[in-house]
Amino acid sequence: MYVIQVNYLAIVITALISFVLGITWYSDFLFGTWIKNNLNKHENETGKNDKPGIFVLAFICLLNVEYILAVFIHYSGAPNFGYGMLAGFLSWFGFVVCMSLSQVFFAGRSVTFWLINSGYSFLALIFSAGILASWS
Repeated sequence: MYVIQVNYLAIVITALISFVLGITWYSDFLFGTWIKNNLNKHENETGKNDKPGIFVLAFICLLNVEYILAVFIHYSGAPNFGYGMLAGFLSWFGFVVCMSLSQVFFAGRSVTFWLINSGYSFLALIFSAGILASWS
């Protein structure tokens, strides 16, 4: 039987890092204001009235993403931070870019909107994958 070895502490830490990055990325300090001003959303649609449960769900989703990314790192055999970042880049380019770009166009969203969302995914995946490869 093949055993997948992942570092669960690294998964939790990278999920926390990605979570904080997301909160910062979508805050009014960075891109939150642009999104609110350019997507014609009402205040209750842009996160102003988010309930704590949404953040719990987001963190659980990030734990899942980090676990699957750790499995990819394990299978790829990435030995260090740099190769981990490469695995993160390939995950981002192969999954996030190719699937989300068409969704943005079909939904009638702007390329800027896609760049903001994809940019967060890019940073979260490459740094998480680098850390996971370093700690595996």
